[in-house]
Amino acid sequence: MIIQHNIISYNRAKAIIMAITVIGFIIALTLGFLMAKIISKQLKKIVEFSVALGNGDLTKSVDINSNDEIGKVANALNQSKEN
Repeated sequence: MIIQHNIISYNRAKAIIMAITVIGFIIALTLGFLMAKIISKQLKKIVEFSVALGNGDLTKSVDINSNDEIGKVANALNQSKEN
């Protein structure tokens, strides 16, 4: 009887651990896709601005309000247009 109770407890613990692992994986995957979407959207803006700047269009600017590396690149590109 004790062995059967231990087997049931083990199976329950294993199921809980597997469920937590799957939920964590789904959350990590979702956050990864969201971050990739945000980053690619900002990079697309930078590329569009760079193409316009390369074509001589000085009327455009990059509108990215961020303090990360992408924001620094956007600010540098905006400054290069002004100079």
